[in-house]
Amino acid sequence: QNKIKEILDTLNNLQENLHIESYRDKRVKPVKPGKKFLYQDQIKKLPLTLAIDTLRLTNAYARYDEQTGAEPGHVFFDRMNAVILNVTNDTSVLKKNRIMLVDDHARFMGKSPTQGHFRFDMLSPQDTMWWNATMDSVDMKEINPMLSKLLPAKITRGFVERANISLVSANDSFAVGNIDLYYRNLYIELKLFTTGSFKKLKNEAVSGLANAILPDDNPDYKGSLRKGIIYFRRDTTKGFFNFLWKSTFSGLKSTMGFNSREQKEIKKKLKRKAR
Repeated sequence: QNKIKEILDTLNNLQENLHIESYRDKRVKPVKPGKKFLYQDQIKKLPLTLAIDTLRLTNAYARYDEQTGAEPGHVFFDRMNAVILNVTNDTSVLKKNRIMLVDDHARFMGKSPTQGHFRFDMLSPQDTMWWNATMDSVDMKEINPMLSKLLPAKITRGFVERANISLVSANDSFAVGNIDLYYRNLYIELKLFTTGSFKKLKNEAVSGLANAILPDDNPDYKGSLRKGIIYFRRDTTKGFFNFLWKSTFSGLKSTMGFNSREQKEIKKKLKRKAR
């Protein structure tokens, strides 16, 4: 009875000013890392039959922190307003409509308007889901609170005009999709050398070489758009927001030419189809 009352009270409080924070300290190896379930399994495992036609969230906030050094990096979304349809674990309801839909509007890092559309297959044994998203213009330095805390690099200039994530197919193991990132005037500063003589000159030399290789603009001066491939294998000890961010980050890196073996194979297949 107490557990059911707690769940019902939580659902009532979800509708306004929901605040979600997730933190991961990668310096500490978990003694017994356990699997974190995605939303489908969390709803299915509730100790009561739940059937909500429409759930509205107003002015919500979600933040993800990850730490590898002295300070954690972070990424957040605020002013989140969402409509969630068909929140249920009732099999009789799911047989008629097995998809939970989420349409969300928010601001990335408190600045750039974003829209996300998510579809969750509530009867899938693999927690199958799909999503697509768009983001308006934003200064690329806004991702430094995450980037510079995890990697020896920071963006000193660059501007995203818009970003489009086309349909991403995912489950509890991996995500794959496409991202079109329209940006200009990108410059990255690397800090690979932290000790020793002439470390400033060495870092400047490495940064200059890296920026000579990286595309400054996308599309380039010829109008050719470098498309990014989203491909990420989920760490099952981490939750949904980590999965969402790391999948998107894989696409951002791909846009700039940093591709994993799987991303390179996907790009090759797409080129062969285009011929």
